[in-house]
Amino acid sequence: MQNKTETVVVYLTLAAAITCTISFGILANNAILYVFSIAFIMLFWGYSIYWAFDLRRLLSAQLYRNQALGEGLIAVGWLSFGVSTSVTLETLSSVTLVLALATTFYFIDSSVLAARKSDPLYRNTFHWRQLRFVIWPIIAISLFALLVIGVVAPSFFGSQGGPTWFTILTFIPVFGTLVSAVVLLPFSGRRSRDQTLRKNLEWFGLFGASFMVLTALGLSAAGSLSVVFFSLAFEVGGYCIYRSTKSLAPLNRLPEMKVGAAPIGTEPRLATDSLTSLDLEFHAPVPAGAVHSELIWLIRGLIRLLRISH
Repeated sequence: MQNKTETVVVYLTLAAAITCTISFGILANNAILYVFSIAFIMLFWGYSIYWAFDLRRLLSAQLYRNQALGEGLIAVGWLSFGVSTSVTLETLSSVTLVLALATTFYFIDSSVLAARKSDPLYRNTFHWRQLRFVIWPIIAISLFALLVIGVVAPSFFGSQGGPTWFTILTFIPVFGTLVSAVVLLPFSGRRSRDQTLRKNLEWFGLFGASFMVLTALGLSAAGSLSVVFFSLAFEVGGYCIYRSTKSLAPLNRLPEMKVGAAPIGTEPRLATDSLTSLDLEFHAPVPAGAVHSELIWLIRGLIRLLRISH
């Protein structure tokens, strides 16, 4: 019941955020709707952060703890960037953008390597072990350049259109990171034998895809429509981060129990033949004679063991 209530609240919050964002675009820069949209985005991402760090504390498997911690830091970075951008703090926007991109790319890199270890064939997805030594320096240099520009010339982050070289410099780490998430994580997850890690990476890949598409639409649009697309990127992306983080919860790895009416003369018994489901199946009761014969066989075996030991 608690899980269903939480799901309903999450969907209602997401629907309210999207409604406020679209209404803001229709009603042409309504300040109240804009404030409500930002508030819903902060609430949504804040709940994702809570889930991530709470799971980090509760989980026992080191891999899942690392995934939860990474997604929590990513959520903190992107939420900080979104808030600083909405209140036009250019220097803070540049710093939070660099931190968000750095943590996101590091999470992608470590997740691909972790998924390879759980791959039965130990496949090197897209030759990532070699390619990462080329992409990491490019991402690191461009992020460092963005950080320097944010401190020296913060107005570039607040203007609608900066110089061409600045656009290219911003494009490299932002879309390079998001494209890596879209391409690498779903493929790596599908090759992994770990069902929990697979679902976690698939949802994070959806985060990268939705965020990339909606951000691109926001950059190509103008006025209130641009704000709508950017807000939708944070709303849909925040939902994907929430689902990706929650997929690590032990509750989601417990199979559902399907209970049906037992036929007359049968008794329910747990069937655990499948690794992905746990159903209540109904079998005929075991005859009493068979139980007695098994007990006699067990007692005889114990007597023989005692004789051998003496």
